[in-house]
Amino acid sequence: MPNPSEAAILPVIDGIYAAACDFAAWPALLERLADLLGARDAAFGTMSPTGIAWLEAPRTDPAFLGRYADYHAEDLVWHAIAASGVGSVVTDEMVGDAADLRIGAYYNEWSLPQGYRTKLGGLVLDEEGWQTMIVLPGNDRYTAAQVQLLKLLSPHLRRAMQIHMRLTESRLDDEVSTRVLDRLASGALLVDGNRRLLFANRAAEALFQPGGGLALSGGQLTATGRTEQAALDAAIARCARQAPADSGADLDLRCEGAPRQLRVIPLRRSVPLVSPGVPVALLIEAADRSDEAVTTRLRLHYGLTPAEAAFAVEIAKGDGKRAAAARRGISYTTARTHLSRVFDKTGVRRQGELVRLILGRDPSDS
Repeated sequence: MPNPSEAAILPVIDGIYAAACDFAAWPALLERLADLLGARDAAFGTMSPTGIAWLEAPRTDPAFLGRYADYHAEDLVWHAIAASGVGSVVTDEMVGDAADLRIGAYYNEWSLPQGYRTKLGGLVLDEEGWQTMIVLPGNDRYTAAQVQLLKLLSPHLRRAMQIHMRLTESRLDDEVSTRVLDRLASGALLVDGNRRLLFANRAAEALFQPGGGLALSGGQLTATGRTEQAALDAAIARCARQAPADSGADLDLRCEGAPRQLRVIPLRRSVPLVSPGVPVALLIEAADRSDEAVTTRLRLHYGLTPAEAAFAVEIAKGDGKRAAAARRGISYTTARTHLSRVFDKTGVRRQGELVRLILGRDPSDS
């Protein structure tokens, strides 16, 4: 193919930076990139330590794209790109003998039926095992000029991904408010795709105490027990992949005393995850709702006396101060005094807010 002119290259570079701010613009940009480089398609994606985090290939048959993970281990050119280093550009001819590359299910069942006989690609980002790369499958042998053109474009793709990462991190409050999480009565934690702890509210401190079921090792969240650790790894990995139908998982933690359950909730993102360091999962302690457990929690978190905490549990049952006082065997005057002190210590002012607090929700929710 003839070498593209500067007039053809500059709009594509502009499009790269526009896509950095609007991820929905990538499919159209990738098609322009494929045309510029004489490829049949341009695949752009990130591989995390646990699998494909996201992959965009606008001209690849969606049915084939959905099966790519089954063939990924045999994609020798992809693995060569991953090992080449950031900024390097690789073609299939640089990887090995053409006859060797055309043996196996990947080439014959996945690549060849789509007319993908050659490849050109480069590693765009490599952060803590998260690798973002551009791969351009084609039908014809790639030339030295095409290799040089991708080398020219690669730094722009890298900067675009770095801009996207910063924007994604800055949108944390749009996904989940740490201010709200800090007010929950139950333990709440945010982790990234590498299980690194990004946030833990005050109530989560009990989870890290000896016998609490969780621990931190090098900043990474770990569960006590091999089975529990495997379940935690799998749940967070699913959150990182952001499977559309995945609603999370419940984990039973090995801890001293009463069993403890942790709910792993995937954070829904409006843009794909391209690197570690961005929250992928919210872990909420499934609180014990027994009267005894709630009474203990209120005493520990808010400094209520045993009598005040027990009365708060009764008043949360919703049938009024007189009924709660009768169940506790106290006078109505004492009940009013207890309630006033409960309000003062917890910071709420209405019985509805107190009920939400006892249920482990933000008291300000309506």
